[in-house]
Amino acid sequence: MAENFIGKGSYGHFMRIGEYPSFIGAKYIFIDPNKDSDRYTKEFKLLQKLRHPNIVRFYAQAKTIRDNLTYCVIHMEFCERNSLRHVLNDTELTYSKETVFFWAEHLACALLCLKENQIIHRDIKPENGGIFWKQHSGRLQM
Repeated sequence: MAENFIGKGSYGHFMRIGEYPSFIGAKYIFIDPNKDSDRYTKEFKLLQKLRHPNIVRFYAQAKTIRDNLTYCVIHMEFCERNSLRHVLNDTELTYSKETVFFWAEHLACALLCLKENQIIHRDIKPENGGIFWKQHSGRLQM
């Protein structure tokens, strides 16, 4: 199965897996052996239960070792436009004030769903890869 590197963050990296049109995303999170590695399993189980059109769907979770490092790998829905920061910086994309309001509504709906499920997202910003835009549906997802 083909893997393509998408980006890197402070806790790991993100890969696109599969062939068009059925890509999935794989978030590789470095596990510090001196910390509670079960934390990621608990977090995944919580996120897997969420069902909302503005929240990225989580499919599976596993541990793997690459280059002598242990990672928690979370397989999730792949959003083809990458992060909202990439969308906002795309000079080929023109969007209206109505589109911005549309995105704000989607973000607010996702945050409300998290609140209703007593989940706190502690790092909401366009560049962290936590906010995605689905090009085919026009949906914003967290």
